[in-house]
Amino acid sequence: TGIDQTATVTQNGSASSSEITQGDEGNTATVTQSGGSGNESTIDQDGLEGTVTVTQSGSDGTSTVEQLGEQNEVIVDQTGTGATSNVVQNTFSSGDANLADVSQDGLNESTVLQISTSGNSATVNQTNTGGAANTSTIEQGTAFEGGDNNVASVTQNGTGNSSDVSQQDSVSGADIGSSEATVSQTGDDNVSTIDQD
Repeated sequence: TGIDQTATVTQNGSASSSEITQGDEGNTATVTQSGGSGNESTIDQDGLEGTVTVTQSGSDGTSTVEQLGEQNEVIVDQTGTGATSNVVQNTFSSGDANLADVSQDGLNESTVLQISTSGNSATVNQTNTGGAANTSTIEQGTAFEGGDNNVASVTQNGTGNSSDVSQQDSVSGADIGSSEATVSQTGDDNVSTIDQD
């Protein structure tokens, strides 16, 4: 809690777990977990400078990141099957320069929510050489606040991929922002849904 926080966790082995909570001002959190299975990282940040980087290697990795306002940035890199990533940026009317970058290799599931928004950008890259199904969900803006600069990019490689992008840049029929979505899928039986309002 408070002022110029910095937290760095490096773990090597199975069933690693890391939880970081930071308050206001110069936030930075870096978690690197490697090897084994069951890596789990939870990071909760409040405001101002932001920046979260999580790198996990091994199966069944789980990463949860929540941020509020100002210079937000989240990068999650997971390798292994059963990877799950949940990123929630700026809820309760905080926004600013959002960026979420999720890269996964395995049987993956990714959710990025950018709600009370400013400079939104969400990029998800999912690869599975074994052909298992990837799932990606991106939501930007809400019907109450809209979105400012909604940009979503999803790249999936494998079989049975599913991508769902929902972007809201208007409130009560009035445009207050812009939306752009790009989805690239390679493999069989892929499904992509893009909803823009």
